Amino acid sequence: MQPIVVIGPTKVGKTTISKMIADKYKLNHFDMDKIDKNSYFSLLNINQNDFETKQELLYSKIQDKSFVNFSQELYNLLAFNNSFQAKIIMHLLKTEKNCVIDIGGDSFIGIDRTAYNSIKLLQTKLCSSENVILLTPSNYINESAKYIMKKSIQRNDEYIPHPKILIKSMETAGFNKMQNYKVFTKDKTQEQVFKEVDSVVQQITIFNQSQK
Repeated sequence: MQPIVVIGPTKVGKTTISKMIADKYKLNHFDMDKIDKNSYFSLLNINQNDFETKQELLYSKIQDKSFVNFSQELYNLLAFNNSFQAKIIMHLLKTEKNCVIDIGGDSFIGIDRTAYNSIKLLQTKLCSSENVILLTPSNYINESAKYIMKKSIQRNDEYIPHPKILIKSMETAGFNKMQNYKVFTKDKTQEQVFKEVDSVVQQITIFNQSQK
């Protein structure tokens, strides 16, 4: 079976639900937030020193709250990071079978930069895929952003996404263009969301079998 892609904004449970689906169907699980990038530098012709330098700068800005104004420098750092990640995802989509890949909505920041056309290529690829599942609180960006912020504060999360970055990430991801399946997470338990996603996976499986 072709890879199943679970996508959506931060804090909606993509990784947890993806892991549950992978466990149930005995699929490999690729969490793009935690994937080991070291094995991809030479494979994808990426300068490791340049990448690691920019990663350190990006993390330092996040930690010292320099991201509050969502500066142009921060945007460029996110775009650089996402360009490399997009290349990894494209490689996985091409080479892997029987797996689940979960991708954050902020992975598409930088899609308007011609220097990072791999992000646009990834979005185009996902737009044509029948195996994409969108997890999002609601069908509306502002409503989803407010809900995510509210839940993050209520849970006293260590990381609370900045609203400007959150809204920008959902806008640039082009969710309305790419997903064939939507699962709304607002005011639902993890079990309820999993049940809906599992139903979608079964539909995807049937579709894939019909294409053989």
